[in-house]
Amino acid sequence: MAFASLNARALQPFKSATAAAPRTRRPLTVVARKTATKAAQAYICIDCGYIYDGREPFEKLPSSYRCPVCNAPKRRFRATESKGRNNDASAMRKRMGAMSRGEDDGKFDE
Repeated sequence: MAFASLNARALQPFKSATAAAPRTRRPLTVVARKTATKAAQAYICIDCGYIYDGREPFEKLPSSYRCPVCNAPKRRFRATESKGRNNDASAMRKRMGAMSRGEDDGKFDE
């Protein structure tokens, strides 16, 4: 009866970590990427005074977007330099009053 011979290799001595070249540690450099994001510009509905303040930029909204208050189409919104984005009823009435009197300078709710 013949047995297959095992290919026995001589054991290699274990290489210790001290035998390897010492590693040098370099400080980690973190580089911040510049993003070309502008401050989010507010858009106001010229029919009811609602200010769009969604997460998605207004320009990326579909053309089928409508004002949630008065159902005006997207083309009825215009850019404004509004600092506050208060959409409660009294603030919207105040904005509409200013727009109807021609006092809108594009800076509502200051």
